[in-house]
Amino acid sequence: MTAPRGFVELTVDEALELLRRAWTDKHYIITYDEMAKQPWRAWRLDRVGRVVDGTAPDELNDAIRADQAKDGNVT
Repeated sequence: MTAPRGFVELTVDEALELLRRAWTDKHYIITYDEMAKQPWRAWRLDRVGRVVDGTAPDELNDAIRADQAKDGNVT
């Protein structure tokens, strides 16, 4: 399952839930913190342990896909 496009139309909680459902076995998803000016962030759950960021849910989804593709994990 991949995260759908069009997060712009969703609330922060809805976008976060979709990202978590899409990547639950690969990444730990953290939401954007507007007050702290922190990006949307995901930590890989494997031994690689990389962190990927995005300024919006769609961007984070793309960053996760690109990160997974580096290791041949996304088709």
